[in-house]
Amino acid sequence: MVDVPEPPTEAADNPFEQPSDYGDPDFTPRRRSLGVRTLALCVLVAMMAAILAGFIASILLSRDSKQANAEMTLTAIDEIDTDALVGRRLLTVDGKATTLYQQMGKQRTLVNFWQSTCTPCIKEMPLLEQAQAANPDVAFVGVATQDRLEAAKKLAIQTKITYPWVQDPDGTLFYEANAAGLPTTLLLDSDGQVLALETGAFTSAKELQSFLDDNPGS
Repeated sequence: MVDVPEPPTEAADNPFEQPSDYGDPDFTPRRRSLGVRTLALCVLVAMMAAILAGFIASILLSRDSKQANAEMTLTAIDEIDTDALVGRRLLTVDGKATTLYQQMGKQRTLVNFWQSTCTPCIKEMPLLEQAQAANPDVAFVGVATQDRLEAAKKLAIQTKITYPWVQDPDGTLFYEANAAGLPTTLLLDSDGQVLALETGAFTSAKELQSFLDDNPGS
């Protein structure tokens, strides 16, 4: 009798085939899982790179902005006619004629332009009062520009400033100072030459003190 060959065994008995779990409903291909993790990692790396690039860009833009502002300030100072500035006619609180030259100190003089309707000016004035007490070698002069006298007087009382202030009724001194907004602060040497110009309010006593310390004059 001829032996009949036995039928092939299951695929698992074939040494050239690997068992498959695709029939298992709980089976998740490893390759797909690896692909998801890789994609997530790539997205995370891309996000971190974008954040870092944005941070570097903000630093460069800030540096460029500061440099541009510094250049604009130097240009504004160079364009100021200091003789006209210190000789411009002003009014005292009592309505008497005066000039910035007559209000200047023997060393440096800080000139602060303000207005009673200017909120940043109002917030800054107590800092100026503190700085005046801390720097007896610097004369402080406030300039109420294009303001009503009664409103200016009320604000001076409200903010408790003790340094002298004058009136610039039509804003001629403000424009002579090449000011771009309120408040604006000038620092003059004893000859009336402009040492520094700051547009906008000082926000801290430290910032204001640095403004004075960084511009000692000759």
